[in-house]
Amino acid sequence: WAGARCLAAEVDDAAARRALERAALDSLMGELRLLPGAETLLAALADRPLGLITNGPSALQWGKIDRLGLRRRFDAIVVSGDEGVHKPDPRVFAAALARLGVPAQRALFVGDSLVHDVAGAKGAGLKAVWIGPGGDPPLDAPAPDAIVPGLEALRAWLEEK
Repeated sequence: WAGARCLAAEVDDAAARRALERAALDSLMGELRLLPGAETLLAALADRPLGLITNGPSALQWGKIDRLGLRRRFDAIVVSGDEGVHKPDPRVFAAALARLGVPAQRALFVGDSLVHDVAGAKGAGLKAVWIGPGGDPPLDAPAPDAIVPGLEALRAWLEEK
């Protein structure tokens, strides 16, 4: 997508640029899939308040959310493009918590970015689980409360809690 956007920026004709950007977006949307284990995990958590925080432009992020059928799976969805702030800013986490009606100390955030997800969640007072590639995070990275290698391991970890 970024490559298409850069290429589109070099096209002088506005209509051609929009057409190129639209084609790149259509291609991106066609490739979207939930991660393996996501359906099972979401079903297992259906009785808990669930929120989704995503960074990016509103139209793009809402398009992805709709393409994946996620609106119905979450009680609160916060798109950074709508809020004017993005992860790791604590205000985006506060917006999700307010919509869920959950205090930060009772919330858990799961993400794959140490900088945006773990640091942001911890800075907002939430516990944070990092879906990491394996092993410990770098010493200079924010420390998650737990590390899991994928969604199946996350589900097992949550069942233990």
